[in-house]
Amino acid sequence: MKRLGPLFDWSNAYFTMDDKLVEFVRNSFIQLYNDGLIYRDRRIVNWCCQLQSVVSDIEVDSKEILGRQQISIPNYSKPIELGLLYNIAYKIVDSDQEIIISTTRPETILADVAVAVHPNDERYKSLQNRFVQNPFDPRDHLPIIFDETVDASFGTGAVKITPGHDGFDYTLAMKHKLPIRTMLNNQGRIDLQSNHPFTKELNNLHRYDARIKVLEFLEQFGLRRGEKQQEKMAIPLCSRTGDIIEPMIKEQWFLDTTEMCKRASTVVDDETLKFTPSSTTKVWKYWLNNNRPWCLSRQLWWGHSIPMYRCSLKSNPSEIKWIPAKSRDEAKTKASEFFPNTSLDSIRIEQDQDVLDTWFSSGLLPISIFHQNNSEQFPTTLLDTGYDIMFFWVARMVMLVSFLLLFNLKFFHSFSRV
Repeated sequence: MKRLGPLFDWSNAYFTMDDKLVEFVRNSFIQLYNDGLIYRDRRIVNWCCQLQSVVSDIEVDSKEILGRQQISIPNYSKPIELGLLYNIAYKIVDSDQEIIISTTRPETILADVAVAVHPNDERYKSLQNRFVQNPFDPRDHLPIIFDETVDASFGTGAVKITPGHDGFDYTLAMKHKLPIRTMLNNQGRIDLQSNHPFTKELNNLHRYDARIKVLEFLEQFGLRRGEKQQEKMAIPLCSRTGDIIEPMIKEQWFLDTTEMCKRASTVVDDETLKFTPSSTTKVWKYWLNNNRPWCLSRQLWWGHSIPMYRCSLKSNPSEIKWIPAKSRDEAKTKASEFFPNTSLDSIRIEQDQDVLDTWFSSGLLPISIFHQNNSEQFPTTLLDTGYDIMFFWVARMVMLVSFLLLFNLKFFHSFSRV
């Protein structure tokens, strides 16, 4: 870099994994955990089968599909046909009737837990308190639920609910206290329980090979009721790999950003933080007002380790205590407090193998580099950055720094598109 001649202050050079930075990131995580803002939860996330890792909402690109179209994804030799809406008949239990549902993802029928319709849809009002058979397991009776969030104009107005592989369905399942089922492994291959009637025929198939196979079986069952082309649909793609994102249920570390987002919005309202061009303000506010808990953990090989230790008794490994600690020795000390009158030899202690989202450590940059060193460059007065990392980095930087400095930070920033 120096040979290229850029006018940088080389005395301020740093490396992401410098010992001081690692310590600061670790301490910040523990502080946020102790404040009750970082927590572990099992919920639906954006899963990239190619990376075999979670990715955040802002690492997901939306690709618009107009009509019937074929696209390619990494490590899959055949083109995938998208833009089709499949109509499939579900037989109503104890009746010769059927209800026809519309779906773009027939392969996920294997993990259905219900069928949903709008309560004002006259076509289905007679189906209150009724059940349908899962097309791939007639023993599996799924309730027909009524919910105002269902779009009666979509397809037949009846949709299948698969909360293990769809964000909307997950929300609906939580609301109606439905079970959660999954049918894919981390590689995006079919992973059914051993007692499922179609384990032998479908297990380990690639998810898009499974789509073809499922449609073939539905044809054999006499349950296909045609298909039609969708005028428009949006496909979520991983910004890193180009793979189609798979909504999956995973246990991860999350950061509650509710108060942070409010603060990051307020500093714009009171003009402590100013944007150039000013039109950026509207997008900034929209993103902050629609933000969800930030999934911090990543299943990657390189990054800041998560300072959380999984502790359990060797005699009872199912009883797990998560302990925040700066080192393994500190974790041992805390573990002995959680399990009193127990020798350390009887306690299993393992650090979480996941790493932190790189934007967590990047978001701490102003205080991890400048504030810690009492630099005259903190707080800064100008930040010239690219619009493409406005929410990856800048928003999260404002959120984290303003919170960790107890809202006393005067952040005067001006942004411009480059």
